[in-house]
Amino acid sequence: GFVNYTPQDHALLMTGVAPSGSSKTKARREREAAERQREFRERLERMVQAVGGDVGVLHV
Repeated sequence: GFVNYTPQDHALLMTGVAPSGSSKTKARREREAAERQREFRERLERMVQAVGGDVGVLHV
């Protein structure tokens, strides 16, 4: 038969339900952070090269 759920039934209704898009959002944030880090490293290498420094010391 039909069961009329109320807000008090939230624990029963939400069992096994993942937050919408949570894994996708986390993956996107991690991907964006890795991209920012890569871009920063590239800018740092270019700056070190521009002043005649040894880029090899950055790759420790």
